[in-house]
Amino acid sequence: MEADYVIDLGSGDGRQLITAVAKFGAKGGRGFDLDDELLRQANENARKQGVADRVAFIRQNMFQTDVSAASVVTLYLLPELNLKLRPKLLAELRPGSRIVSHDYNMGDWQAEEAVTMQVPEKQVGNPGVSYVYLWIVPANVSGSWQAKLPGGQPLELTVRQRLQDLDVRGTAGGKPVNVTLATLRGEDLRISAAVEVNGRPLRHDFTGKVRGDSIEGSVRVFDKVESSVPWSAARSGGRAPSIDPSAGTR
Repeated sequence: MEADYVIDLGSGDGRQLITAVAKFGAKGGRGFDLDDELLRQANENARKQGVADRVAFIRQNMFQTDVSAASVVTLYLLPELNLKLRPKLLAELRPGSRIVSHDYNMGDWQAEEAVTMQVPEKQVGNPGVSYVYLWIVPANVSGSWQAKLPGGQPLELTVRQRLQDLDVRGTAGGKPVNVTLATLRGEDLRISAAVEVNGRPLRHDFTGKVRGDSIEGSVRVFDKVESSVPWSAARSGGRAPSIDPSAGTR
């Protein structure tokens, strides 16, 4: 697995990025801030920790910073800034990239994981306690998809998406498909559905990786004997310009 490249927005004295590289194996990164004294401290701290060849701290407005190269973005910002950054992060980061925020969340974008830690020496924010949130940037799977079932029967899926939450409707051979589960974690998609085959509803579990306008994976069919075969789908219509309902409103 390739080592992470980290971008820290509002990097302060640089401790988040420096720790990621010095202790947790990130290959490098950049921190961005507007405070000249904090930037000086951060670059000096990187030199002291022996990672100045892999990290740098730069004076630049975070909203004008291209974050597309990052596999991880770290934040320690006030909640209103997190919310203003949210559409930018979703638009620029590759699906599967992670966003880690210290103390503050992203509003109604539910974190994949949240951890509470006791930090007695902490004096800022919530003294004595730190909250750490993780989000994984979801692929945009909105739109119409065409596929085939293992027996060759055509399958059509329509996906409405809000952040990582999916509403999936489908038909197989012109008959409705009963979708019971649809989850998306980065590029990893899973759909469980009851599909009528030869007059009998059979459970189908579709799993795959989203690559732009295609999905490649497998489908498990639960009949008298469980079977698994390759499965793919292609997007046949346009996708939503943004999966973030707040995009364009901030």
